[in-house]
Parts: sequence; C-alpha cells; structure tokens
Amino acid sequence: MDRNKSIIVDVFDYVVAAAPFVVAAVALLGMRLPAAWAGLAALGGPYPAVAPVVGALGGWLTGSNAASNALFMPLQIEAARGLDVSESLTAATQNVSGSHASLLVPQRVILAATARGYWAARATSPGWRSHRC
Repeated sequence: MDRNKSIIVDVFDYVVAAAPFVVAAVALLGMRLPAAWAGLAALGGPYPAVAPVVGALGGWLTGSNAASNALFMPLQIEAARGLDVSESLTAATQNVSGSHASLLVPQRVILAATARGYWAARATSPGWRSHRC
C-alpha cells in the first residue's frame, strides 16, 4: 500500500509542476492574443528579429524546448500570419531559439558541471585507465 501511495504522490508532484505551463498555454490560446497583438502589431517589420527572443525566453523559463513550443508557438504562428511573415521560418526560429536557450537553464548547467566533475574524478583515479574499453 505504501508503494501505491508513493506513486500517487509522485504523479501529483508532476501534475502540480506542469499545471502552470498548461494554464499559461491555454490562456495564450484562449485570449487570442489581444494584448500581445497590440505589441506585435506595433513591431511590424522588425518582428522577425524579436521572434528568437520570445523563443529563447520560453526555453529559458521552462527549461524545455517542448514546453517552450507549447507555450509560445501559437503566439509565434499567429503573429507571423497577422504580420505576413513566413510561418515556417517563424516556427523554426521559435524551435531553435527555445532549444538553445533551454541548454542554458541553471539546472542543466549544474547537471553538466556535475557530470564533468564525475568524469574528471574517474579519469584521475588509480586503475581507471586499465579498465577502459
């Protein structure tokens, strides 16, 4: 019974962590971007220069390219349609900038530094080289 309770608690933790992103994505879709449209319409021609910033912001805030795309891709596509900018190029820009920015999230940097420290410690330990493949 304790195992089932532990699984339920773990699932609940994931749902609580993911819920704000789902709510934000639904809010962006539901509001049909009226407030955002005002800002984007004012940008007009320079919007393609701002699109990567939006994607990178999403990637950095969420720590995940998939979450960044779920959150901001509808905004990017609607903005591209409204401003007569290439939708495919805007979607690609969102995807690439979100992906690159998600690599700079603090938890990923810490993970990389930890992994680097682990392998550095292994490489300097006695007998490690004799066991390499």
